[in-house]
Amino acid sequence: MADMARVLLVYHYGGLYMDLDFYCHRSFNCLYQFIQNQILHTLQLQSLSSDTIAGEVHDILQSHTTTSNTPNVLVLSREPRIHAEFIHHRHRCVIQDFYLATPKHPFLKWMLDSINHKFLKNSTTTTTTTSGRSRKKKSLKKGGTTATTTAIPKEQKVLYGMDLAKSGPFSYSIEKYLNQYYYNLTHPNSTYTHTTDDTTLINVMSNGSNNMIKTKHGFEIYLDDSKQPNLAIRKHNGQKKGENSGEIEIIYEMSSDIIHPLIDASNSKLHTGCKRILCQLNQGGYITNVDSSMSSLLQTCHRLKQKKYMTSTMNTMMVHMWTHSYLDFSFLRGYYHYNTYRKVENMLQPTNECNV
Repeated sequence: MADMARVLLVYHYGGLYMDLDFYCHRSFNCLYQFIQNQILHTLQLQSLSSDTIAGEVHDILQSHTTTSNTPNVLVLSREPRIHAEFIHHRHRCVIQDFYLATPKHPFLKWMLDSINHKFLKNSTTTTTTTSGRSRKKKSLKKGGTTATTTAIPKEQKVLYGMDLAKSGPFSYSIEKYLNQYYYNLTHPNSTYTHTTDDTTLINVMSNGSNNMIKTKHGFEIYLDDSKQPNLAIRKHNGQKKGENSGEIEIIYEMSSDIIHPLIDASNSKLHTGCKRILCQLNQGGYITNVDSSMSSLLQTCHRLKQKKYMTSTMNTMMVHMWTHSYLDFSFLRGYYHYNTYRKVENMLQPTNECNV
């Protein structure tokens, strides 16, 4: 309930959600200014292309002269690339421990409607059959009547959170729905399944080359250097019920150095993954055939080897102090937390100065 409540509250009221284990280096005002500047900067660069709406959206955001065109903004954050590659086995990992949005953002509504639709669809099925017969576990006598319990289907276990270990934590569901949202916009006649990895998804969306994708629904999705979605904008035409003409929708994914610069060095998968790619790519003491995205990953691996777990930059606003719980609640976990988090606090003292 708490996982769903955070989405419902932010959708209805707008605002910011974040877990309690974030350490703030700069103020929220600094974060808001940074996000606005980054969105404006990206739009300004993209507006150099004559056939985009980036320039128009840029002017609206910069002027703030009308309330009717106040944009719907959703800001999400990614985990470090090294987490995505070696823990989650994909190139991008959008996590739900932090997000901010204006009230009634279209994506959050679409996500909630999708979850509700699945719930209503599955809740109408009270029994399942195997070879045409009901799967009955046992019968209990209650007041002269027979109460029959039936096996819960696997898809309902996932839906109700009863199969959490296999389906993955709710914290990553927003990425699954965001990918589906993008995919449906670019492939309106196709069906997206969560088994589609994000590499295939983005390659199909971008045709493997362009840094901007135009969808049939009016979305422009801009990709970063690693071909992952960085900024998506759309100007609604007002054809759908309840949709204002000229309404602007923005989805912005912050890079990991903004609020997720701390690497989870307690996770053995990171060390194993780094050793593997360094052995594969290091030939004669130098790295060959590496793009900018892979180069950044290799640099992080070298820092991990040197026990430098922070990849903060001048744009870092806060740090998520957490691990993936692989140490359980042991002495080692407490020791790791104390040493690692103390270093973060010494490195990034709280300040009201905004470096934006």
